[in-house]
Amino acid sequence: MADNRIDLALAFLQKQPGAAAKLLEIQTPQEVANFLVSVPHAHATLVLEKMLPQYTAKLCALVEPEKCAAFLRPLGIATLASVLRQLPKKKQDTILKLLPEKSRLPLRFVLNYSEDAVGAWMIPNAPTLPNDCLVKEALLRMASDDREGEHELIPVVSRDGHLDGEVTLRALLSAKDDLPITSVMRDVDHCLRARSSLESDADHPGWHSRDIMPVINRDRVLVGVLRHADLRKGLLRAETPAPISPEAGILSQVFRAYVACFVALANTVFEKEKN
Repeated sequence: MADNRIDLALAFLQKQPGAAAKLLEIQTPQEVANFLVSVPHAHATLVLEKMLPQYTAKLCALVEPEKCAAFLRPLGIATLASVLRQLPKKKQDTILKLLPEKSRLPLRFVLNYSEDAVGAWMIPNAPTLPNDCLVKEALLRMASDDREGEHELIPVVSRDGHLDGEVTLRALLSAKDDLPITSVMRDVDHCLRARSSLESDADHPGWHSRDIMPVINRDRVLVGVLRHADLRKGLLRAETPAPISPEAGILSQVFRAYVACFVALANTVFEKEKN
């Protein structure tokens, strides 16, 4: 019976990570930390990705660095940075050393920005294309690029990093292979400044037509891209999870009771296994 209930708990984490995150956030951090340490890393990561950064940081403060690194490793750079910047410097540095090398450099870059700046929440290593390649070369680059980021609009840059334009994957796929990328790219209609505040860019007109925007520095050098989802996370960074009220609906009440039960149950079961 206990195994079945734990299987249900794990299924809930996997299928409803957003709902699980909201409900776990109203539990005691120590209980949640104990529980997440005991479940498969993939399940824990799904939920941590949906939690508010300050709550994830509370959990990391209660867990040994090796476990933290295992949980956090699959998360995006912006989410990782938002969690790490809230940890004590000593623990932050320890976790950074345990992360893959390809994550450490962009993380240190993003952590240099203030928490309320666009640069602190952007993806600094998103895919880009050079302005001197052909369409066929651009497609090969995109096929082999495993960096974080979406391919809705791909920035096109000069060899010195300046943002020259952007191109859609659809345009590349429908164009002739031997055409220069400059013939299918379009002008950049909207972009953000890395040092500008999230609040000032929350109502940027670009968000009306797109979910991701290029981020440039004062020299118009591309330094990353910002997703609207990460903008929202940044704006929510100071919010405290609100408790679910009894009037919130019968489904929410059932979820709340369910989460409380599976956290307590899993902690008890895994504690017995350790002894």
